[in-house]
Order: sequence, then structure tokens, then C-alpha cells
Amino acid sequence: HIGFRLHTPFVFFFFFFQFNIIQLYVSASFICLPCFVKILNLFWCIFLHLVLLLRVLKLLLVLLTERLDLSCSSFT
Repeated sequence: HIGFRLHTPFVFFFFFFQFNIIQLYVSASFICLPCFVKILNLFWCIFLHLVLLLRVLKLLLVLLTERLDLSCSSFT
């Protein structure tokens, strides 16, 4: 579905950093495929995507801060 196309670049980008995000995303996507028939499942689908997206963003922040720390310490 559309969400999969949107988040696919993120998923492949973080593949080397945290593999369990991929496993969670793939399982969430398979759960989501038939979920548009039922509204309750649609909300669950959105919730799963938001949780996974937040995890990815948090990981990105950690990676960025670590990289900034490294670059700052190399200048001093």
C-alpha cells in the first residue's frame, strides 16, 4: 500500500543499523494488507506505522548526535 512506498527508503537506509525495525515493518505491512476492509484494523495499521516511524526517527537522532559528537571531538 501507499505507506509501504513512503517508508521503504527509510527502511532500506536503516537496514544496516537495526535489523529488528525491518522485521517489525515487514510483519506490520503484511498485517496491514487486508486491514483496509475494517476501520478498527485501519487505525491499528496507522498506529503501527507511527510507532515504527518514531523508532526510526529516534534512531536517526541518536546516529546524528553520535556523529556530531565525533566531529566536535576531532576538532578539539
